[in-house]
Amino acid sequence: MAIRVTNQELKGFINEVVKGVMDRQRDAMDTDRESARENALSEFTKAINSLSESKKPTKDKFGAVVRCFLGAGRDPEKAKKAADKIYGENSDVSKALTSSLADSGGLLISGEFASEVIEMLRPEAVVRTLQPTFMTLNASTLDQPALASGAQSEYVGETEDKAASQPTFRDMRLQAKKLRTMVPISNDLIRFGQTSPGAEGIVQQDMIQSMATTEDQKFIRSIGTERTPRGLRYLAHEDNVFDANSTVNLANVTFDLGKAVQKLLDWDVRMTRPGWIFAPRTYMYLATVRDSNGNYAFRNELLQGNLWGFPYRVTTQIPTNLGSGDDESEVYFADFRDVVIGDGSQVEIRVSDEAAYINSDGTLVSAFGQDVTVVRAISHHDINLRHRESVAIIDAVEWEPSGS
Repeated sequence: MAIRVTNQELKGFINEVVKGVMDRQRDAMDTDRESARENALSEFTKAINSLSESKKPTKDKFGAVVRCFLGAGRDPEKAKKAADKIYGENSDVSKALTSSLADSGGLLISGEFASEVIEMLRPEAVVRTLQPTFMTLNASTLDQPALASGAQSEYVGETEDKAASQPTFRDMRLQAKKLRTMVPISNDLIRFGQTSPGAEGIVQQDMIQSMATTEDQKFIRSIGTERTPRGLRYLAHEDNVFDANSTVNLANVTFDLGKAVQKLLDWDVRMTRPGWIFAPRTYMYLATVRDSNGNYAFRNELLQGNLWGFPYRVTTQIPTNLGSGDDESEVYFADFRDVVIGDGSQVEIRVSDEAAYINSDGTLVSAFGQDVTVVRAISHHDINLRHRESVAIIDAVEWEPSGS
């Protein structure tokens, strides 16, 4: 990586190092001149390395871009100059700040930085952590042909002729849905963040957490509208959704888990990257249920991160208050290779210290009155299935640990 310093910095730095070299050589005139030269060269190398380290860009690059933009009063030119001074003219942070929107208050984060946002979402959003297939949405709609029915084979006699079979196709469509995230950030953090090593991380964490939580809920259970993705619950084939046995015991629970796996096997799903998703209450039941000998039935395997040999994820995005009795939940099992997520290649950022926003309790809050800056991020994505048969859902799940 190239190191960028000003002429004044370089001149002062060279003078200081050369003076040190001369002093050491002068002191060593009556001793070992060669040893003195080697020591001086070593000091010079250490100083260069130190300077290089000071010019490396922050690891929280996305947060650094946003904070530079906010600290410069949403002026792209001032933000770029600030980033040049802090991180270097050739740093990724400075390069990203050259892609501002034409009108004031806007910033377009593209390329590497959009990918960074998506990468940070993956550890937070459980659907993304189970290794679905990712595609880039460079336009509002992406159609991918999917095989609806395959060719047929049969044995024939030596001279017997049969009509050729033809595979049929359907379109798997990803249509970009716009996710808007609004996060208020303390103006004190923006003002004094230069002296706080973790400032970028705080900005970044707030935005990513908000985006990930909303996205994951839609990817799992959204019924789907013109504006929102359709989640796995409503993408799954209707024959793959079944009720759990109303009598909750180890034998029935084991049967229901096996039935979910069998649903996929009966459709000849390849089971390339299968996995489970369930609620914390369901996890606690599975982790505490015992067999007739008093042994934990699933705990040891769960502690290894698997259930029936397949990885699982636990999330509160799956409710436990469904059904007529407000006490039911769901268990998801899918081959996540057939779950396709399309991500837009850009993230749009806009900021305002005068806007009003709705707080989590539903009240309208003035950014000016609260001395905060509201950051609005917009991303685009969608989710679909290569094969609807690749997801099975156990419905009406009332599994809960004893005594809860």
